[in-house]
Amino acid sequence: MPNSIILLCRTIALGLAGALLFAQARAADVSDASSATVARVTGEVREGGRQLGEGQRVASGGTITVGEGGRARLEFPDRQVVLLDQNTSLRIVEYQYAEGNTQKIEGDPRGSRARFDLLNGAARIITGSIGAQNPAAVSLRTAHANFIAYGTDFMVARGEPTVLSVLQGAVAAENGGGKVLFPHGSIGEVANPASVGVAIREQDLSPAARSAFARLLEAQQAAAAAPGAEAASSGMGSTTLILLGIGAAVLGAAGGGGGGGASTTSH
Repeated sequence: MPNSIILLCRTIALGLAGALLFAQARAADVSDASSATVARVTGEVREGGRQLGEGQRVASGGTITVGEGGRARLEFPDRQVVLLDQNTSLRIVEYQYAEGNTQKIEGDPRGSRARFDLLNGAARIITGSIGAQNPAAVSLRTAHANFIAYGTDFMVARGEPTVLSVLQGAVAAENGGGKVLFPHGSIGEVANPASVGVAIREQDLSPAARSAFARLLEAQQAAAAAPGAEAASSGMGSTTLILLGIGAAVLGAAGGGGGGGASTTSH
C-alpha cells in the first residue's frame, strides 16, 4: 500500500478519534449542566432501582424517592438547592442551565429553567442563579397547583389540601381556579385543582405539614452550620420585586408573619 494512502488512513483515524473524544467531553458537560448532585442523604434515598449516595448525580427526568425517616439534599449547577423530606417523591421534570442566563440553550430560545413535580411528601426549594436572573423560570407542580417562584426560598407539602410556606421572595400558585401571589412570610393552601389558593394562619397548618416544614427548616440549618458550608440564597430583594412588577401590595406585605395576605392576579 502506498505511503500516501497509509498516511491518509492514519489521518482519518486520528480525526475520528478526536471527534469521538470531543463528543464524549461535550456529553459530559451537558450532563453536568443538566443534572443534580446528591449532596447529603439520610436513610433510604433511591432513583428507580438504585440507592443514591452522596456525590452521585441525578439527570433531568429522574425521580428521587425518600423513604421513612430519610432525607435528601440536591444541589444544582446554578447553586439551587432542593431539600426532600421523608416519604417524598420528586421528579426533575426539566432542568437546563446556561451559565449567567445570558446564553440560549442550544436549539431552545427559552433559556435556563428548572421544573419539578412533587409526587408525594414535602420539599423545599432555595433558588439559585436561574431564579435570580430569570424570574418565573423555577416551578414546582403538584396535583392541585403549579407553584411559580419569584425568589427565593419556599416549602410545599402535598396533601389534602396542598400547603405552601414562603420563606423569602414570593410564590404564585396557579391552577384552574386562577392565580394568586403569596408574599414573603405567608402561608397558603390549595384545596383542589379548581380552587384558587388562599392564605391561612400558621396555627391552621395540619400536624403533618407542620412537622414536614420543621424538618425541612432543620435540614437547611444543619447544612448551613456544617464546616465549610455556604448558605444557598439568590438574594432577591424588594427592589428586584418592584422591577418585576409584582406590585406594591406584595411588597407591603413582605416581612409579615405566617398567614400574611395573598394577592390574586388572575382568574
